Amino acid sequence: MLLEEEAMKAVQASPATERRFDAYAARPLVRAGIAGVTALDDGPFALILLCVGLALRRLGGKDGEPLAAALPWLRRAALMAVIWAIGRPVSDSLMVMLLSPGTPEGGQWAITIDLLDIGSALMLGIAAFATVWAIEAGLKAQRDLDRFV
Repeated sequence: MLLEEEAMKAVQASPATERRFDAYAARPLVRAGIAGVTALDDGPFALILLCVGLALRRLGGKDGEPLAAALPWLRRAALMAVIWAIGRPVSDSLMVMLLSPGTPEGGQWAITIDLLDIGSALMLGIAAFATVWAIEAGLKAQRDLDRFV
């Protein structure tokens, strides 16, 4: 399931190539590499969910200013979204390079970039970051105005 469609068809072409690929993928270093690349891909997304959850928890609080307490967590979530957008093509490329030695074509360098996926995820992350910045600026202006008045 981790192979690209063309490589998967080449591996499934004969039982011998399928056994050879399974033996390659069963190596401890390859399995560790797959786990590392998967963590690189899924780690920032998990941190996005964690940060948003902690921000929501802060918003539900009654102590002090809940919005001000939630904004740092939302900023971290936005930063993780930008990192996730950039990290996805890196992890996809690493996965192809890690698994390619077990395919009939052999080891190869690969750079897989889908600009549509990167662009949309990056724009959403940057938009979230800008929104948090604007809300923080509004809160700061409100505090300054409260002190002035």
